[in-house]
Amino acid sequence: MSSRRLRLRIIIAVLLLIVLNVLPALAQCKSKTAAVKQLDQLRQGRSLSIRLFSIAGSTIYKAEPLENLRIALAERLREELQASKYFSSVVILPEDKQPQSDLVLEGEFTEIDEGNRAGRILSGTGEARLGIRGKLVTTKTSETAFEFECFRATAGGPLGTGGWLAGSGKKLIHDLIEDLAESLKKVIPEFGKKMEKRAVAATNLANASFPPIIAEQQRVHDLPKKPPEQWSWKDCSNIIFTFTVYSSRKPEGTVGAQWLAAPSYQAHRRVWDLLLAAKAKLKAEKDAIAGMEFYESLMPMQERLKEMEKEDVYLLLLMFVQKDIVHWNHEKTEAVTFLKHTDRSNERIQPLRMVSSPSLEYSQYGWAVSSVIFVFPTKMANGKPIVENMNERLELYTEVENRPIVIRFDLGRFGLKRTEELKLKPEA
Repeated sequence: MSSRRLRLRIIIAVLLLIVLNVLPALAQCKSKTAAVKQLDQLRQGRSLSIRLFSIAGSTIYKAEPLENLRIALAERLREELQASKYFSSVVILPEDKQPQSDLVLEGEFTEIDEGNRAGRILSGTGEARLGIRGKLVTTKTSETAFEFECFRATAGGPLGTGGWLAGSGKKLIHDLIEDLAESLKKVIPEFGKKMEKRAVAATNLANASFPPIIAEQQRVHDLPKKPPEQWSWKDCSNIIFTFTVYSSRKPEGTVGAQWLAAPSYQAHRRVWDLLLAAKAKLKAEKDAIAGMEFYESLMPMQERLKEMEKEDVYLLLLMFVQKDIVHWNHEKTEAVTFLKHTDRSNERIQPLRMVSSPSLEYSQYGWAVSSVIFVFPTKMANGKPIVENMNERLELYTEVENRPIVIRFDLGRFGLKRTEELKLKPEA
């Protein structure tokens, strides 16, 4: 298989795992929206306190006490963020003091490596490296409004940024601190302004009304007769599409919903294994696709679903595609969401809970995918099974930013023989 085809398949596979991924928003400083209740927490004019960052990662640095680096980073962040004029005030918070500001910036050094000067000059190795991660936390509610992770490294070689004229490892590390602070000077205000726009848009949506978006289209494929460990990329894709219904494309948004039954769940886990194998093949290639570095971010959701194998529940994954990421109001969404049989309008099954899942945002393509998983019981309050046979039809009703959503599942098209297979892991 050619390298080009292999990379294409990886891209497709990552999209199939859309519920499990978070793409980096920026090349050198990754940022993401936290699950916040108020979208205007980063509004311009908020006051900010900066805590000294802790040391959490590996450290190779003997030029000076590490405490000096903690202070140096805080001072540079204060200077750059104050210069951005986005915050009304920016102060460094003494470790024994409580913040009086609207927001607190806190975090940790994930890596400090002064490198090797001789190696940088002679062989291009021994680069200096510096990594940090942190978050903005609201003082009143202790909610995380913004998370980020930044990394910098010098270049080697006689004329590179780590070469003859670069100076000592101490100077390089301090230069990297300035780079990181300057990046966050741009990243945080840009993010805050974006959140303000989303807050306005959310308010407008709350006062608007939309016709329902109906998802009932489905591609049906025969389930493979071979065991999951032998499924190919195509097998997994066909299975996932068989358990997914979707709406036609509309300007106000497109909806897709997947029943995470045993076959579709096994297909997701098989794709995970294929991704790892593909990553190993591409490891030595310099032009490996963007996004390979976030494989590790897939694992938490995989493990979370694995824990839910033990539960007697049905899992329905909802994906909403539009121009911007949806910020789910769990309390409101759960209140309006229910599952019912098409021919039984008087029976409404409420979800036990919603499970947040990371969302994807493709700014270069102008669209974003927001997703949640609804967890439903398998039995009514009186003990009667919700699904008694595989010929039944069910409808999921919910709302996304004031848009009514109707998802129609025809269970007979799944190709399953037992209702037990509608769960992640059926009983023997």
